[in-house]
Amino acid sequence: MGHLPLECRYTQALNGRSWEIVNSGHGAEAFVDGRKVFTAGPGLRITTDPDGNILGTARYLPDADPAQVTPQ
Repeated sequence: MGHLPLECRYTQALNGRSWEIVNSGHGAEAFVDGRKVFTAGPGLRITTDPDGNILGTARYLPDADPAQVTPQ
């Protein structure tokens, strides 16, 4: 039996601001205060500042492709 992709959502709110990651199992979308700030393919870790500006990307799976990060 194959593995099913993991789907999840994480939201954090603090001082009137919100940050959310929505993982479809095939990639992720990130939002700051309800505004989409990037999409990313699977197997990547994206580092941002509090406003969602991308500071860096890292692979945590060998076949992950950093070119699959799209700032909005």
